[in-house]
Amino acid sequence: MMHARTIHACLLLGLLAPTLPSCRSREPAPFETFTRNKLAAVVRGLESARDAQVLARDQLVKTLDAIRRDAWTGAVPDDAYDLIRRMRSTCESRSTSAHQRIRQASLRGDEYFGQWSRELEDYDDTDLRASGRRARNDLKARFDETIRALKAAEATIEPVLTVIDDQVLFIKHHRGQQALPERPTPTIDPPAQADALINLTRLAELQVDDFFDGVSIEK
Repeated sequence: MMHARTIHACLLLGLLAPTLPSCRSREPAPFETFTRNKLAAVVRGLESARDAQVLARDQLVKTLDAIRRDAWTGAVPDDAYDLIRRMRSTCESRSTSAHQRIRQASLRGDEYFGQWSRELEDYDDTDLRASGRRARNDLKARFDETIRALKAAEATIEPVLTVIDDQVLFIKHHRGQQALPERPTPTIDPPAQADALINLTRLAELQVDDFFDGVSIEK
């Protein structure tokens, strides 16, 4: 039989247990999950934006090449129009996808860094808070630079689409002829527009890769 003193001690501990301070309540338990999941989402967003932008670039360049190869002087207008019109539609859908993914990547970054800023206020140690703020600001600066690179590359898409639209319209207006006539020299240089798109997209790819090199997560 349990001794009365032991029973009293057990009852007392039971009554005190809810009021005793818990170390677990001071653990930043959500932080590990937040860091892993949110940062992984940021990385996936940038990766997705980069890949979508590359697909858009490749389709735009492919369409310009097809115009010069299959829809130039002497080509059958109906065949040329059907081909380039379909390719132009694909350019539009891929460009739209790239724009949406860049926007989503930017929003994911805003969410991640915003939450990080709010959690800095949870520190009691001012030195740790200052260190955390420096780490947050450094990574945020690199993220902002990456988004700017993606948006700079995106800005070169619309001029290429404009060049393609002019060519599609030219072909359309000559569908009643047996062959496409010689084109006048365009005011906007298509190869120059394509080169700008290619170069800035490659720079954006490098910037995304550089951001990946600076973080360590399990994607």
